Amino acid sequence: MARDKVTAQKPTSQREEIQVCRHTLGHGVELYIGTGREYNGRFVFDVPQRFEVVRIVGDDYDELMSDRPAFSPNKPADTFRHEDLWHFVDKQRGIR
Repeated sequence: MARDKVTAQKPTSQREEIQVCRHTLGHGVELYIGTGREYNGRFVFDVPQRFEVVRIVGDDYDELMSDRPAFSPNKPADTFRHEDLWHFVDKQRGIR
């Protein structure tokens, strides 16, 4: 799921997408986020590609796996949706 890239300053014209989501149950989630653009309905990566790595661990992981957290009030415990991960990406970037 691509979205407009968000920085602490403002949204940019660039798009970003989570390309790898590695969940180690009980420990954390590691994300690899790439940047690019939409072309004919498909996400095309920038070349050369450098991935941003985001790790959701500790209290953030506990919040992600919690029952009905503030960022996703209908989410059951011990699960998450792809879009839930953006909350923590933004949080680590200092946007939330």
